[in-house]
Amino acid sequence: MTYLNEIIQKESLNDFINVKELNEIPEGSESLIFENLFSNLDRDFLIITRDLKRFQQIKDTMEFFLKSNTLFFPQWDCVPYDRISPNKTITSNRLETLSTLANNKRDRKIVLSTIQSACQRTLPIDEIKNKSINLKPGQVINVDELLLFFINNGYSKVGTVREFGEFSIRGGIIDFYSPLNLPIRLDLFGSTIESIKSFDLISQRSVGVIKDIKIFPSAEVSLNDSTIENFRKNFNQTFGAQKEKVKLYDNVSEGITYPGMEHWIPFFYNQTDTIFDYLKSPIIILDSSYKDSLKNFLDTVNDHYVSRNEYDNNKLSKTENKYFSLKPNQLYQDKETFLENLSKNHTLEISPFKKPSGINFNGKISNKYFGKESKKFNSDSYQSLKNDIENYLSDNKVIIIACSSSGSEDRIKKILSNYNINTTLLKQDEFDSSNLNSSVYTIILNFIRPIFDKI
Repeated sequence: MTYLNEIIQKESLNDFINVKELNEIPEGSESLIFENLFSNLDRDFLIITRDLKRFQQIKDTMEFFLKSNTLFFPQWDCVPYDRISPNKTITSNRLETLSTLANNKRDRKIVLSTIQSACQRTLPIDEIKNKSINLKPGQVINVDELLLFFINNGYSKVGTVREFGEFSIRGGIIDFYSPLNLPIRLDLFGSTIESIKSFDLISQRSVGVIKDIKIFPSAEVSLNDSTIENFRKNFNQTFGAQKEKVKLYDNVSEGITYPGMEHWIPFFYNQTDTIFDYLKSPIIILDSSYKDSLKNFLDTVNDHYVSRNEYDNNKLSKTENKYFSLKPNQLYQDKETFLENLSKNHTLEISPFKKPSGINFNGKISNKYFGKESKKFNSDSYQSLKNDIENYLSDNKVIIIACSSSGSEDRIKKILSNYNINTTLLKQDEFDSSNLNSSVYTIILNFIRPIFDKI
């Protein structure tokens, strides 16, 4: 990692901007690179992983190494042209990210996404910017207008708030759970907010006092007069007036949420935006093999579209079962548009392999202490481990041994103790490698990957 610091400190941003590839970065160690880049380059960062598995792997390490200014923009958990809506937790994460990025006064951010979520078209930035409410204790509010805001912006009225995107009212108490906020409880005296508190979703007990809050929409598609009118107009222009009843059209027209209506998002707004529109000239970090992932995903989108369209165009198909598919480029950027968005920004492609171009970091996966070699461990192997540790310490290095559980950590501690090596247990929330002295530390991480060295 010292190597990377030396490069960035030696070269100005204008010089570094010419670098297009960062190589020999073992999978699982990327967040160490991201941390150093983000600390030294004064820009937004957008990281695009090739698939959901890589997204989760990098998310785990980012949450550990980059504790602030990180945002996550996950892909939906449903396939293109599905008949179900995305999971509420995923929607919450996406809207938290979009709501944060829409703030003009925000600090720079590092955003993690996937090929699928980066390709996807979502609600326009103005839709979030212009639709928020600020509340604080002592403020006089119009309760009916607040409840109408919840209804018009994707919240569901329930008896007891248990999930994201819900609200309830019981006398002078209003509970709700919205993006960027804990579950919130407003205690009203008439139309005046007496207190704002967070509460526990399970026990329903108030937890802590909140000074002020900002409420954002809770769904990527919110049914209100404007969006309903847009949908009806766009649907009729695209598919024509239908002689028979269409449940999607009828439900939306009546302001009733329809399962999977997010798959018609362009019909609800005058325009759509992508994650690129929410960022300020970002440095974009691309996962290895991202072009293959892009092609495979767009091929999948097209396959689903063709399948739906064939059924819709079949004269024997019942109108009530038709899907009324939007064209793929209405829902996702096509390959040319996506690559054009990349070309407008500085991009860096990361790879675990050594290449003749770009910067090679000489990061190596260690085969010494795991995998097939680890099965041959004996007393000589542990002596070799002791020698390696002593060599690292003589070079004034910090040694951190990651363990998958407290039991694993206890076994490692005892083994090393038998070889006169003392260890210190680090807590996750107290970890800061820059403040550690040269010594041997253990830490318990439930997301650890194969160990790597020399980076």
